[in-house]
Amino acid sequence: MGPLPWTINSEIFPIWARSIATSLTTSINWLSNLLLTISFLYLTRLIYKHGVFYVLASLSTIWFIVFLFILPETGGRSLEENEKLFQRPLGQGVLVGKRSR
Repeated sequence: MGPLPWTINSEIFPIWARSIATSLTTSINWLSNLLLTISFLYLTRLIYKHGVFYVLASLSTIWFIVFLFILPETGGRSLEENEKLFQRPLGQGVLVGKRSR
């Protein structure tokens, strides 16, 4: 996922909650990475290496599709515009690759 969690976290939260929300999502991100690392060897014994990679690839694909349709484009917008954008109900007015106002 590279820099995406850090970029998305810095843009989606309102200014009044940004520091606490970013701290919480960072903690959850690190906890998820820890759980994945801890469970990897156990899962390779249970369903073999190729099975683990198929499971992880499937989960990544599912989440990519979910975020593709739910997460609006925030490029080229100010933080105030992003705050208004995320006050809409989930998925409303979001078109992939197009700016919706």
